[in-house]
Amino acid sequence: MSGHDVAVIMARVLTLITTIMMRLSLLPDFNRWRKNQSTGDMSVMPSVLLYTNCYALLFYAYVIDDMLPLFVTSVLGVIAGGLLAFFFYRWTDNKRQVIKIFIGSFIVCLLVTTYATLAMTGVTGQSNSSQGSTLGCITLTTTVGLYASPMTTIARVIRTKTSSSMPFTMGVVNVINSFCWGFYASLVGNWFILAPNIVGFTLGSIQLTLTFIYPNKPQANGQVISPGANAIATTVFQVLTIITTILMRISLLPDFNRWRKNKTTGDMSVLPSVMIFGNSYGGLFYAIAIDNWLPLFATSILGVVVGVLLTVFFYHWAPNKPAVIKIFIGAFVVCVIITTYNVLALAGVTGQSDSSVSTTLGFIMIAATCLMYASPMATITRVIKTKTPSSMPFTMGVVNVMNSFCWGIYGYLINNMFLLAPNIVGVTLSVIQMVVTYIYRSKPSKDDQVASLTSDYLQDQGELNVVILSPKQGDYEDIGAKDYCKSPSFVVLHSPSRGRRN
Repeated sequence: MSGHDVAVIMARVLTLITTIMMRLSLLPDFNRWRKNQSTGDMSVMPSVLLYTNCYALLFYAYVIDDMLPLFVTSVLGVIAGGLLAFFFYRWTDNKRQVIKIFIGSFIVCLLVTTYATLAMTGVTGQSNSSQGSTLGCITLTTTVGLYASPMTTIARVIRTKTSSSMPFTMGVVNVINSFCWGFYASLVGNWFILAPNIVGFTLGSIQLTLTFIYPNKPQANGQVISPGANAIATTVFQVLTIITTILMRISLLPDFNRWRKNKTTGDMSVLPSVMIFGNSYGGLFYAIAIDNWLPLFATSILGVVVGVLLTVFFYHWAPNKPAVIKIFIGAFVVCVIITTYNVLALAGVTGQSDSSVSTTLGFIMIAATCLMYASPMATITRVIKTKTPSSMPFTMGVVNVMNSFCWGIYGYLINNMFLLAPNIVGVTLSVIQMVVTYIYRSKPSKDDQVASLTSDYLQDQGELNVVILSPKQGDYEDIGAKDYCKSPSFVVLHSPSRGRRN
């Protein structure tokens, strides 16, 4: 796999994560609408354009055969946009204006549907490439509209000198999302994706600049207004923790892919998989206790699901199943104890206050988080002895550095030492793993270099020396690579007659 292919895969993952976040970026505003039973001075345009843009992208993704990330995230956007628009109408004071915007969106969607249906059934006589270009121009327009939608009230912002009518979280996520999509588009050479995201990055940056220019102001009517510097930093790191935590939850996928191909887990330990589950399982209860649904509860659910799947497949391909079962039993006992305490505490049986319960769960979280960050180093003795880090999951180590750093900053900003403390340990342990990996980095042996031939090398050389060993020379097959392979263009092939003798 070339460096470009790796970059495309990484960009796909990042765009998938940031786009999911963008589709859900109006949830903080939705929560405010629900609490106040009013949408305040916000416009319905972000919700409507979220739906409209994603609806058009469904057809574009289908035509260019981009199921992931484009089609999948567009389905989510259609659902989220539809629900947000519905609840906006329910709680808005200006329903007549909202209905006019709904009608406009309906007409656009009807036109897109009509054209796409006729084009894909061959009525327009266009080629698949021509259909993609036409739909690309349509989605370019709707995407720019989506990125511009948080700024539909910019005149009011400048007049009132407060950015309360602009959805701040959506603006932050738009900057990150448009950057990732622009990077992905440049890698795959798609200008219909690149162009609107350059505009989106610019518009998102302008919105954040306006938020700083017109900072928080107290108002007599209690209206929610633009956040201050600390709130902005908190929101930014809340977004970053979601991104890095999702990456951490799936950081063992490269190792899983290797297990699947080799049908064995090799010399890796099951602890990283088990601790992803254990840490996330404990995080669910702690998130409930401190009322932190995003990012803590949401990412913990993902961790539980991924952890279970990884441990099941690890056991399936593990060469030492009895040792794995022992760790499973230990994890099960710990989870039973945590569950029992949490149920009793949250039900009030222990007689603890909410603060006391959250403190106890916080200490449990510290232990679970530290163990999770330490789990990639479960085989460090073997690494030092064999002088190879193959038993330590490298990707998980890299992601752990970023994830623990973001969680540490987020914990500091919201003044939660139970989030800050274990992530300081996490940064330290992950950096140690990176240092150990560098010290004992993989170096191909001479035998491996002789035995392995890349297709690029063969193409460059244009020739290949072959020696045929007869069945009588079978005694040499174990040492043939060492004794007879004097050049990198030497390959041993056994005679076809071998194995056919009666």
